[in-house]
Formats: sequence, structure tokens, C-alpha cells
Amino acid sequence: MKVCVLPSGMRASPGAIESLRITKDDVIYRTIDNAPMAGICGSGLIDALAEFVRLKIIDETGKIIKPLPDKLPIIINQRDIRELQLAKGALYAGIQILQKQLNITKDEIEHLYIAGTFGNYIDKKNAQIIGLIPNVPLEKVQFVGNAALEGARLVLISKEARAEAEQIARTTSFVNLSTDPTFQDTFADAMGFQELQH
Repeated sequence: MKVCVLPSGMRASPGAIESLRITKDDVIYRTIDNAPMAGICGSGLIDALAEFVRLKIIDETGKIIKPLPDKLPIIINQRDIRELQLAKGALYAGIQILQKQLNITKDEIEHLYIAGTFGNYIDKKNAQIIGLIPNVPLEKVQFVGNAALEGARLVLISKEARAEAEQIARTTSFVNLSTDPTFQDTFADAMGFQELQH
């Protein structure tokens, strides 16, 4: 099987592995547009790491402790894992701090909206397995695509939408996560791949 040389990470474009699953006998993956495999994008990396967690290929700290499957079509190294840990740690820490400031538990989260193109393609369950999003019922997690563009379009064509946007702007508070005294500890805790039940 062809092995992709480093760097194997790439943007979500034709040939990028967008989903991946490891079975007992094989590694099953799909590339964008079914094009020849050229690397792996974010959604594929999330799937791969969820499989590594499930199969105990990496430990709670993200360290690779077992050989990667022989049939893995790309090279995923320790640095790739660490980079995803930084992103997921920051995101999860932000959610934790907002919960604390609002004095709500994860069970009280009514909806978890994920915006951007990236969100449309990630596997919700795998995102939870690696600790990218909280362990809430999957039906609460909703992908909304390019919310900024859609919001701008609605504001331009609808007086009602414009009024709603103005109301949201007046009642929205800015939270600077980097100045929160608990951010560094929360971030460090969220870096791991242990099951997060906060």
C-alpha cells in the first residue's frame, strides 16, 4: 500500500482522507471526491485518533505506546497528535470556563453549535472520544456550516434578522479566556485523551 511521506496533514481538498476506521483486519478510509490519497485533513485525523484511543495505541497523555497498524495509509507521528491536543485542549477549556461563568453543567447545555466548513465533516462521536467536544447527547450537537456568511446574508435581506443581530450584539459579553485564572490548569487537563466527564 502506498505510504504518504510527511507532512501528511493537508487542507480538506481532493485526495485528503476525511474519514478513517480501523478494523481487526484492515484500515478503511475515504478521501474527498474519492481522489487518490494525498494526505489527511482534520476530520480524518480526529477519526484516526479516536481509533488510537479505542485501541489503546496512545495513552492518556497522547503518547504512542503501541505500533501503528501496518495498513495505515499515512504517517501519523507524535507531533501530529500533539498539535491536535493543543487545539482540542484550548476548545474544551473554553467550553469549561464558559460553563463555570454561566454556572451550568454539561447536562444543562441545550445546543452545541459547531460552525465552519470543518464542522460539517467531523464525526460527532469521535470528537467526543478524543475530548474535542463535551460528552453531551449527540442530538444536541448541530453543525451550522458557514454561520458568519449566512448571518451576513440574512442581515442584508431581512429587517427582522438585522434587529435580532443588533439585540444579540447588545446582550453579548466578551470573555477573554487567556486572562481567566483557571485557564492554564483547565487547558492542561483537557490536553489528555482520558474520558472527559466534566
